[in-house]
This record gives sequence, structure tokens and C-alpha cells, in this order.
Amino acid sequence: MNRIIGTNTYGTEIWSGAMGSFVGEHLLGYNSETWEYDRPILAESYPKISDDNLTYIFTVRDGVRWHDGEPFTADDVLFSVKATMLPSVDSASLKGYFADLDTVEVDGATIRFAMAQPYWLNAEVLGGIVILPEHVYDPEGVLRNYSYSDVTSADAVDNEELRQWGESFNR
Repeated sequence: MNRIIGTNTYGTEIWSGAMGSFVGEHLLGYNSETWEYDRPILAESYPKISDDNLTYIFTVRDGVRWHDGEPFTADDVLFSVKATMLPSVDSASLKGYFADLDTVEVDGATIRFAMAQPYWLNAEVLGGIVILPEHVYDPEGVLRNYSYSDVTSADAVDNEELRQWGESFNR
């Protein structure tokens, strides 16, 4: 099941589960004590946020593994954001959440998101990214050859390799 392009209620229920019994996890989860999405799940902690509320830095948890035993990494998060925002991917229901996402960079277990403008829900939106395993959905590493800026630029629409990758991802 590809949660980035899936939009039906049944798929969402399978992914999210009843009472939050997720098949897929996020960086942050709902905290029933604070009533906020501030509980670290795949992140080690709530993100470090710059004073201007434009930069959000998450560190992914060590030792987390995918269903097939492969390690979960910050690169999986970056891949998932790129896939979501690629023009040829049918992810309209998610793209709007990241309209103000300017850049994304990975350094080891750390992923840094830079926003174009502050928004009071940025941490929750970023913490709720739908994350897919890069090694399963992009085994050839096509998106690794492109930065987040490349994938979201106007040139991405005319890039044949990206267009073909997105069409394949949509199937």
C-alpha cells in the first residue's frame, strides 16, 4: 500500500488504524496528555526549532527497522518528501501541507527542514510526514540523484527521468 498516493478511506484506516494502532509510523505522534502532536515516535525528540520558526531539525531514532529488517534512516524521510512533492506523483492530498517547505537536508541521522515562512503547525505537519522505505519504493535510487529543490523546481515537470519515475510510483 502506497500511502503517499492513497486517498480512500479504507487505505487510511489500514494505515492509521483504530485508536492509532498504526501500520506506518511518523516522526511525531499524538500525545493524549498534552492534546498535541508532540510525542516522539520515529524521531528521538520533538524537533529543535529556530527562534524565527523557520528551521526544524529532527534526529531519527537509532535501531528502527522496516518490515524486511532494513534500517530506517533520515534518507527515508527525505525520499518520502521528495516523492510527495514530485509533480508527476499523484499526491495532491498531501502536497499542500508542504507548500512552504523551502529546503530539506540530511546529515547522518539528522534531517533539517527550512520553511519559507513561519506557521504555528509546522512542527506537527513535518512530524506527520508519511514515510515510506526508500529501498522498496526507489530501489534504483533515482530520487537520490536529485535534491529537494530539483524535485520541486519547474524543471522537474519536463525532466523525463523524474516523470517516468513518478508515473511508475503511481501504479
